[in-house]
Amino acid sequence: MKTAIICDIKTLVPFLPSIGITLVAVCAFLTLGGSGLSAVGSVAVMMVLLCMFSLAGYDDQGGWGRFRATMPFSRREVVVGRYLAVLLLGLVGIALAVVLGGAFQALFGALLGTRTDAPGVAELVASSVASLACGLVICAVAMPFSVKFGAMRGMRFFACAVAIVISVRVALGIGAMSPGVLAGIVRWVDENLLMCLAGIVAFSLALYAASCAVSLGIYEKKDL
Repeated sequence: MKTAIICDIKTLVPFLPSIGITLVAVCAFLTLGGSGLSAVGSVAVMMVLLCMFSLAGYDDQGGWGRFRATMPFSRREVVVGRYLAVLLLGLVGIALAVVLGGAFQALFGALLGTRTDAPGVAELVASSVASLACGLVICAVAMPFSVKFGAMRGMRFFACAVAIVISVRVALGIGAMSPGVLAGIVRWVDENLLMCLAGIVAFSLALYAASCAVSLGIYEKKDL
């Protein structure tokens, strides 16, 4: 399992410069715009998504996906290793997001004047964790598609499925809430931030684990 994880991480090495430049640029512009929490949140969620899509895309290049199946890994190690690698990189993304967010806040604060309302470290960490949880939910839905159909076709099916669900939801008015109800929910969330954060993390990890089981079932039956 450890070897499979290391293999996936090494596969990402050629993509790391472009991923790093993208994350730094996004964090810098959002922080400069005065949204430090959005900046670190964007870095955390983009880290996990960019790594997941890069790994899925690489599987389709030059027959790497089939070649990897000939390596001394079981199919379970291939799938579970991929999920663990993406999760590990997401945790790295949290640390990177907090470091970048804090550094750019300090830099722009010194250059443009001190901001007294800048979020603290705890807020930056909480924003990064919540954003990573959202990213894991997206990965949990998208990864079985890429395992079943390959990266390109799988992402098209994933995008179509998301568009259909959103369209049906809008057409039927599912989840529509009055301003009063929405304000009440926002107030409750603000009063129970730690509970909400723990719930989001638990839900995302449970869904991610279920997605791993689904992908494993698909991959074990797949003709490579």
